[in-house]
Order: sequence, then structure tokens, then C-alpha cells
Amino acid sequence: MIFLTLGCIQTNNKTDARSNEGIVAISLYSSLYNLMPEETTNLDMTFKNIGNKKAQDISAVLSGLSSINAKEEMTSLSKLDKDETDVFSWVLTAPTLHSFSAEIPFTISGAIYFKYSTDAWADLGVVPSGSSYIPVMPSGSTDGPIMINISSSNSPIRTYKQQEKTPFNLKIIITNIGSGGLAYIDSNKNEISEKSNMIENLEIVFPDKFSYVCSENCQTSDEPENCYSNCGTTGAFDNRIVFDFNNHQNELRLIGNSKTIYLPFLVDETQEPYTERIFVFANYSYKVSSNPVTLYIQPID
Repeated sequence: MIFLTLGCIQTNNKTDARSNEGIVAISLYSSLYNLMPEETTNLDMTFKNIGNKKAQDISAVLSGLSSINAKEEMTSLSKLDKDETDVFSWVLTAPTLHSFSAEIPFTISGAIYFKYSTDAWADLGVVPSGSSYIPVMPSGSTDGPIMINISSSNSPIRTYKQQEKTPFNLKIIITNIGSGGLAYIDSNKNEISEKSNMIENLEIVFPDKFSYVCSENCQTSDEPENCYSNCGTTGAFDNRIVFDFNNHQNELRLIGNSKTIYLPFLVDETQEPYTERIFVFANYSYKVSSNPVTLYIQPID
């Protein structure tokens, strides 16, 4: 939909949205761009889920309103499936401006917060010592704003006859490849600054031949400060580890746009090469912004 006012088009459509996004704000547009005092206009923000996963707990917030009154019509949505589009809307009322002789511009932009998830997998190769065989080790990550890469510290992992179990580190690289950032809001739609850039929880599912090393100290990591091995801060199950970063001091926060962590594992000694698949699931809240629109409020005559 395109609205014309005094020869101006202000749809602010984003036509270059990438596939490594979750929700994107397609457009923010107003039914009027030049307003008299106390005049109202409808402001609509169209958005779409272009990632692979369902978005949940979706909310929108406007900034730059200043003295413009904004009445929320529809600014929250419980879920949005892949490839679905929806619209958030407000009714704006222009303020009465005193002591001005010319129109005053108000530049407004919108932000969308939503919960999203990323699934990743990798085939890890295990070979006996002395073997020259290098197995094929593919990996993948679902489309979305957060990408996960999985590998082992030694690739392939080599086992030794003199060791019943061989230690190795599972290396997980979490990268923000979207146009926004990890961000969380409270029930009043205020951003929670202390949770900025945080992953909410992480789950790792591994095969029977691997065992997770639970210890108070991480001795096997190349970067000890990034090693997650404390069983007291995880939910550890038979072949699954769950890190809930809401409930303990061991947080997972991206620095810049990425974070690398290491998980210490043991693998059984083998006589024959093989590959085993490991899975990582991440849940998080993400924020994207719309292009701005500018409204012009006329002064009182």
C-alpha cells in the first residue's frame, strides 16, 4: 500500500531482506504525513517471518514520538509461522504546538521484539590413532538471525589403544548474522539492559559413544574462561545437556557479534573410523528495527 501526500512517498519498503533473518519489518507507513494540531493518523508496520522457525511472543515499540500521542491498536502477537506476514498498528494524535512559526518534523521508528530459536547439527569423525582416513563431516544450521557452527577441537577425533576414553572439546561458535541484536523486554515493554546480547538457553544432544565431562574446573579447554563444564549450572540427562542462562551466574553473552564456547567430552576408543551426529538448539529473544518515517506537525495559526 502506498500513500501520497504533497507528492511524497514514504512507504520505506525493505526489498533487500536476507534469508539469515527471522522477522523483518517490511514497512512503516502513515495514512497522513502532514498533520494539523490534534489531527489523527493511522500508523501501520508490516512485518514478515522469513526464517525457518516459528517466531513467538512478538511485540512492537515506537520511538521518536515525543509529544505525539500513540494509541496502540494491535502491537502484540503470540506467534508467526514461517513465511507469514502481519501488521501492527497505532493511532497517532498530533500535539498542539505553541510558539512555532513553521512545521515541526517528528521522525518515528519502530522496533519488533520476538522469541526465536536456531537448530544446528554436525557429524564428528572419530578414527583410531595412526589412521590416515578422513571421514566426511558435514554440518548445518537453520536459517535465522543466529547461526551456530559445531566442530571438535581435533578433527577428526583420534582415539588411542592405551586410553579407554579419549578427551576432546566440542567447539560451538554462536554468531549474530542478522540485522538486529539479542534483546529482551519486560511486561511493560521496557528493554532489559542486563540481558542484552544473551542467549536464553542452550541444549546439546549427543550420541551414546560420547560422554560429557562434569567437573567444577575445566582443564581441557583451549580457552578456560569459555569452558562450560560445571554440572551444578546445567540440567544433565542421559544424552542431553541443558544450560538455562536465566537461572544461574554462568551466562552466555555474545561479545561483538559472536561467542565461542567449549564443552569437554570423552569418546570411547575405536578400532574403526566412524562419524556421529551431534545437535545444538538455542533459544533467544531478538530485536529488529524498521526504517523511520517523518511526520510534519503544523503550528497553530
